[in-house]
Amino acid sequence: MNWYLAKMVFQIIDHQPGPVRFENQIRLIQSDDEASALTKACVIGKNEQTAFSIGDRQMIQWIFINVTDIWLLSNWLDGAELFSGINEVSNAAEHINQLNICAAALGQTETRKMLKLI
Repeated sequence: MNWYLAKMVFQIIDHQPGPVRFENQIRLIQSDDEASALTKACVIGKNEQTAFSIGDRQMIQWIFINVTDIWLLSNWLDGAELFSGINEVSNAAEHINQLNICAAALGQTETRKMLKLI
């Protein structure tokens, strides 16, 4: 068995005016070969499509588009770049503040607390 990284793309549909949004996800896939990893990633993507309502009327959908890249993880390298993405924002200070809030909360998650106990 080999480990692969699969880049999966979802479209976020919220029926609101403004730019169209897409989410790029990098998933870890264990498979015998690249073709099987691609198939497995596509199945995961299709299974994770979802739709839900916010409030009384607003419907949000995550639509699986496709797997756009598969990478074999043959050599684990400390510090290797696994993903890079560019976000366009209208307020840099607000975005940086939100990033810092997320980073501060990272150390407080239940998973991290449990891992510290092991």
